[in-house]
Amino acid sequence: MSLGVRSSLCYLRKNAGLLKMLSPKSYDPGQILVPLAEDLDRFGVAGVHLFTFNQVARTAQWRDRTLNELGGSP
Repeated sequence: MSLGVRSSLCYLRKNAGLLKMLSPKSYDPGQILVPLAEDLDRFGVAGVHLFTFNQVARTAQWRDRTLNELGGSP
């Protein structure tokens, strides 16, 4: 009987970067948004939607800290 362990391990090996990005200990939305900031402004992007993955408080802290650093307000 197959348990599917091999296919799961293959998936994890192929997608290690994605899994690291989604880890609450290492993910910072600024890693993606900061390099895109000029383009977002140029295209008139007024806001972004972030999935909190059940980390609402941590996401709100990041948002408040980032806005404070940029001179904005929450």
